[in-house]
Amino acid sequence: MKPVTRKTPQHLIIREYLLERIKDLPPNARLPTEVTLAEQFGVSRLTVHKTVMRLQQEGIVVRRGKGGTFVACEAHRIQLQGGRGRNGKLAIAYPNWFSYDYWMKVDVAERLALQHGMTPILIKMNLDTPLEDMAEMVRSAGARGLLLLAPGGVVAKAEVRILENLGCPCVLLQPNSHVRGGHPVYTVAPDYRRIGQRQIDMLADQGHRRIAYVREEPWSQASEAQLEGMREAAKRRGLPFSSIITPVEHTGAWGNTSEAGYERIRDFLARPKRPTALVFDALAGAHAGIRALHELGMNVPGDMSVLVSAPDHPFSRYDWPRLGGVFVSAGTLVENAVEILLNPPSVPHRLIEPVADSRESVAEAPIRGS
Repeated sequence: MKPVTRKTPQHLIIREYLLERIKDLPPNARLPTEVTLAEQFGVSRLTVHKTVMRLQQEGIVVRRGKGGTFVACEAHRIQLQGGRGRNGKLAIAYPNWFSYDYWMKVDVAERLALQHGMTPILIKMNLDTPLEDMAEMVRSAGARGLLLLAPGGVVAKAEVRILENLGCPCVLLQPNSHVRGGHPVYTVAPDYRRIGQRQIDMLADQGHRRIAYVREEPWSQASEAQLEGMREAAKRRGLPFSSIITPVEHTGAWGNTSEAGYERIRDFLARPKRPTALVFDALAGAHAGIRALHELGMNVPGDMSVLVSAPDHPFSRYDWPRLGGVFVSAGTLVENAVEILLNPPSVPHRLIEPVADSRESVAEAPIRGS
């Protein structure tokens, strides 16, 4: 085993321990249980589980239901010849803050990279990280492709031109009109115009005539497309232009989504004509907004219906009410992005059709909203 230092994360220690044991075991040999390993290393079972799952994704171990974890038939070959990295490296760049949405996308991207025999290279961007520096990291790593999750989804025209000279394909997970054909830069994004249209249709079907687009995420081309879709649907449904209300302020690329959601709800509800439905961009903003509603003595969906434009995460299944939305899953977006990086198409933009689910957070509009 490699020497262990104080700074070595526990999951890496467990990984190295298992890899050393596997070297001396035959295929199909049973490995220690996750409970045994958790007790041995003094960590949670979840830490062990994630480590074992990563080894399974690399083809080194197999898990057989409740039967346990075993050495894979290809384990020794992969350790000797290399499973990871045999098809190059995939760079994944994302902002250095906690976001469950970003975390899910990065996790899916890592797993897909391993499944395709690529080594995932994670690049965390800070507020003061120039895009040129990030691009140089990608070149230095010799990556065969870059998946860029830009802060707030905002990538300026000059930055797109830098990506065009990266030396490998790059996919942005947001719409960007500066991306042009004939260059190895692509976009994969939800069809935000369609998201806006379906949100208004869902709410109008329940009698809502005054709807607030909270927009607690940074303003971007995605925001513009979604708002256009909302207004198109409202016009088609015979609703006046004033039926869609939006905040005056825009959140910056590194802004606090929860704080923005909380403050904007209080602003909307202080107006003479209150909305009867709210559309949020992210779960964090929606949760903060619901807190603001609670403080004002309002509940969802009795007093206010709520929709979210982003997919939920596993823990949100315990929300009450469970928030409905119109969205594209993180897995679908990243799968399309990795497919493009492996087989670059001729068309630079790809829009993904969203799915809709109203769940418990959408109800018939109160009488005051009719």
